Amino acid sequence: MEGSGDQDITYARSPLETEVEAFNALLPELLETDYGRWALIHNAELLSIFDTEGDAIKVGYQTYGNVPFLTHQILLEQPHLFYNFADAT
Repeated sequence: MEGSGDQDITYARSPLETEVEAFNALLPELLETDYGRWALIHNAELLSIFDTEGDAIKVGYQTYGNVPFLTHQILLEQPHLFYNFADAT
């Protein structure tokens, strides 16, 4: 078959993939110190920890503006989130 062989395929990273990886790396320490609270992460850096999701989001927009940043609750069992945008009509 012509053209078969190794192909160089490049995948685009999700806008929040770096933040999720940073959160997961920090999670063991955060579970010990801030269980149940909310982390605010941008560009793989933890800005701060908040008592409520609303506070984390508010500070995220005030600090970074309208760019991707992650707010995530610090829990032992992480919720599995799946969005089916095809059904969102």
